[in-house]
Amino acid sequence: MSEKDFTVNYTTINHTARKELGLTCNEYCVLDIIYHLSSNPKNKSGWCSINQIKIADLIGFTREGVNKIEAKLEIQGFLEKKGHLRKVTDKWYDKAIIKSEQSSQFEPTKKRTKFTKKVNKVHLKSEQSSLHTFNNNNTSNIYIVQEKDFLRAWNLYPNPMGKKVAWEHFQQSINSEQDLKDFFTAMSNYKKFIYSAKIQRQFIKLGKTFFNPDTWREYITMPGDGSTDSELSETGERLKTEIMKLKNAQECEAYNNLLSKKSEFITLEKEEQDKIKELLTNHYNVVYYQSI
Repeated sequence: MSEKDFTVNYTTINHTARKELGLTCNEYCVLDIIYHLSSNPKNKSGWCSINQIKIADLIGFTREGVNKIEAKLEIQGFLEKKGHLRKVTDKWYDKAIIKSEQSSQFEPTKKRTKFTKKVNKVHLKSEQSSLHTFNNNNTSNIYIVQEKDFLRAWNLYPNPMGKKVAWEHFQQSINSEQDLKDFFTAMSNYKKFIYSAKIQRQFIKLGKTFFNPDTWREYITMPGDGSTDSELSETGERLKTEIMKLKNAQECEAYNNLLSKKSEFITLEKEEQDKIKELLTNHYNVVYYQSI
């Protein structure tokens, strides 16, 4: 049976698992599509063969964007590829599928209270706020998104363009004090990244783009954070030097394909191998974001 006989009309996102795995909504959707197509009972191969153009069409993305996402997911260990065939790994499956099936958090009686958001002007009145309400164990909790927090973030952002859209994104994504802390951590990390990677001003993300939760959540953990490459052995340091010389995502992908076969890597302890893999992932993120 060919891939045209398999269809996916929608994806479901387990946001708890998505956050734990550090995935964006687009990355999670790509994995979810690949999982359901590869596990379709009619698909005897156990692999997903749908082309990237069709996935791009399903999620409203570009083929190039899907290709970059799949390459990143493979390096991070969420996706296994064999030629044009793909399937998810246990790293994603155990969190997104097994854990969600065992959880009873989403009971039908626990409904989120609807609320209305309306933005009439780009320059918002100071008394405006957005009310987020939700029910947890029959106890009402309320979190109010303050415009002053948005304006503080907006004034700190290095390329403040698209204020109205950014405010809408801010209201939709800030649902708790922790979300607010994460946002400012992400913005601080992105500003450090701009400085360290010497990103020219014209390539800094527009405010309306960064304030989209699919974007800012990627920076809660600093891309290229060197914390994982501490206390490396002499062999590990040589591998680190090789990794830091990689100039683009394609070189990182090629290096990743060869890494497990390199004699220097094989001789390392498991813990140091994991550090080298994470170092490669972090460096990939740096060159990946530079190309966006």
